[in-house]
Amino acid sequence: RNFKGLLNIGLRNLLKRLFKKLCLNNPEDLIKAYWLSVIKTGPEYDSKELGVGKEILTKAIAKSTGKSYKEICDKARDDGDLGITASVAKSTQKTMDSYFIKKKEVPPLTIDKVFNAFIYIS
Repeated sequence: RNFKGLLNIGLRNLLKRLFKKLCLNNPEDLIKAYWLSVIKTGPEYDSKELGVGKEILTKAIAKSTGKSYKEICDKARDDGDLGITASVAKSTQKTMDSYFIKKKEVPPLTIDKVFNAFIYIS
């Protein structure tokens, strides 16, 4: 199998475990988690479009990480997922803050916060 196939299997297993945990522990977040996993905010008849295409996201990632658009496109093609590419590009980026400022604790993201942010954007 190729890397993309393994990535898909890993992603499928991750989602399967996530949905099982949500069913047991947070069933109220299950529907929002589903819509986030399919990159929508609701069913077609009731959904608002975010209006953000892949090219705009790629340009934003390139600009925010200091990498070229071509580098991001090539890496995304290799990774098979723009989210993984963005995460890796951002994690390797050095900032002045990393040398002088002690990082403060960032509150964890919740499914509810992320979903509501997407609804707000749309």
